[in-house]
Amino acid sequence: MPRTLTSKIILCKNIKLDKKYINVLNYTEQQMLSLCRSQNHIIREVRGYSYIRNEGIIQTNFTINEALQSNYIAFQNPDYSNKWFFAFVDDVKYISDSNTELHYT
Repeated sequence: MPRTLTSKIILCKNIKLDKKYINVLNYTEQQMLSLCRSQNHIIREVRGYSYIRNEGIIQTNFTINEALQSNYIAFQNPDYSNKWFFAFVDDVKYISDSNTELHYT
């Protein structure tokens, strides 16, 4: 039986958090999701990925223009857990039209 692709990615821009974690604000998971999904920050939310491993690289179907605007992502694997993971986008690599590789920490 084919596996359903249910993992989600939220691509965000202008998230003003410090990668060095100096003077960090404390957000709950729900507050971070609200921030990522707010009109000023969301670029796009996409469902339909296979399991996303927390390995620092994700191949996505975002365009290079969308990916280059981003500085933050949130992702979830709902078939396995309701937990959301949040990360800084460190690098973007063009693979092909509507296919970019995001490097994150």
